[in-house]
Amino acid sequence: MISSSHDQALRSLLQRLPQEEPLLHYRRYCELRAHGQRPQAFEQLNRFLAQFPTHPLDFRIWFVREVLEHAESIPDADDGPLPHPLKELAVKPTLRLWSEQAPDDPLPLYWLARFFQDRDALRMALERNPSYQAALTLDIRWKLTRLDFSTHHLPESYVGNMDTDLALIEFIEASLPRIQDTAIRQDLQADFHHFRTLVRNFHLWQTTGEGHFADWAMDHGYTAESATRTYPFDP
Repeated sequence: MISSSHDQALRSLLQRLPQEEPLLHYRRYCELRAHGQRPQAFEQLNRFLAQFPTHPLDFRIWFVREVLEHAESIPDADDGPLPHPLKELAVKPTLRLWSEQAPDDPLPLYWLARFFQDRDALRMALERNPSYQAALTLDIRWKLTRLDFSTHHLPESYVGNMDTDLALIEFIEASLPRIQDTAIRQDLQADFHHFRTLVRNFHLWQTTGEGHFADWAMDHGYTAESATRTYPFDP
């Protein structure tokens, strides 16, 4: 049975999409999926995907924009309404064509990064517009995830590359003031200050040659332990 949050995402997307012929099979997919009828839903999705490449590019771009804007606006909206076949066979190729058709627009590249973990696409989005807030925020979040990965076994061990992580810290520190939304910037800063403290404390301990990191940190009143005890995604 589909979860209640996925059900809400599917139903809210149905309210958003018009009842037009090119969308009939996709709308039917959403309806059936919301009722827990997965096999029947994917039969409808397959019909939609078979027809999708035959539609004009303007329609395909419009559809992708609708479902991805919806996916970013509602928790879990990138699951039920965006199953893997739809992402790979409709969304991804359309985003690539869109980015070629609109060489100054960072949005399709940002979405390739956001929904497909495409680091090259994120780099190109920021080349098109270095101040594009969504891409800049995602770039910082990914770099924070790298620092999280490096420090997540502390105080027992440091699994990152210290030179790389110190460079990441400098980059994030310089980038944070460019985030215009105060709430987002403060949220990023809180995580950044935590990871910066861990990395710098471990680096300082390395220069001392003293005992164990945990003992040294306790003796000097320094933070030594990561709050993360699982392996985070390392983009």
